[in-house]
Amino acid sequence: MSVFLLPVIVASMCFFPLQETHLKEKTCYRVVQSELELAAEASSFCDLLFLDAQEGYENLWRKVTSFFSWLTSREEHKQNENKTYVMHVDDDSFVRLDLLVLEMRTWPEKRFYWGYIWNSNSSRVTSPIRNPANKSYMPEADYCLDYYPPFASGCGFVLSWDLVQALARADLPNYRLLDPPFGIHLTGKDFCCLDTPVVPVHDDRVRPYRPLPIFRSDTLVQHYLHASEMRPYYLQATGEVEASRPTSASPASTTRSSRWVSCAVSCEQFRRVRPM
Repeated sequence: MSVFLLPVIVASMCFFPLQETHLKEKTCYRVVQSELELAAEASSFCDLLFLDAQEGYENLWRKVTSFFSWLTSREEHKQNENKTYVMHVDDDSFVRLDLLVLEMRTWPEKRFYWGYIWNSNSSRVTSPIRNPANKSYMPEADYCLDYYPPFASGCGFVLSWDLVQALARADLPNYRLLDPPFGIHLTGKDFCCLDTPVVPVHDDRVRPYRPLPIFRSDTLVQHYLHASEMRPYYLQATGEVEASRPTSASPASTTRSSRWVSCAVSCEQFRRVRPM
């Protein structure tokens, strides 16, 4: 089966604090004004889309739904049926795409919502936080029930293309949270934007916490990695893959390739999309 995965990494455009070193009494950061670096990235690899959306934790839902609306409105996507999955990933998550692609070949292409699912069984139910001082505050005006239906951790989850289209078509509230609304409108029966709710697929290999040891060979998504940990994690993952190859196989190239651009979404450089 041929599948197509489009990862969406939500990150601030303006400033990227990169942890450089630990001193005795403080942590030093190298803060980069990154617009020129991002422009160079977009020019070389056509892999960035810039949303004209306000920055901040409370605007994550608007960013993602704005992207979904842009993605589904493009004529080329209406004509091209092979857009199978969209994946949301936090910018401090590492994704084992090599393993994920293998998993994708076994997944259904419709009504599929995958990740680390909170409230996936009746023994633990998450309730909305009504305290306005809490960053996870959910106003009762936006969601009036006293429990959340099952929803995936935002560190890394996958939606089939039909679910992305359904969310983009729906007239949804402007939530200040990212994760629970996907459950509210996809898995819950009260505010579902589908004919019938979907049953989300829970996977423990998505890790919204830091296990010990941090690297595990079966991890598909690892959350809460510092910038300084990304490359060591990548090297450990690729080293493991290389060690498992037959000795006659050619070593994997360590240089970055842009050949995938020919089959990826054509994002105009510095295309800016206004929120709905």
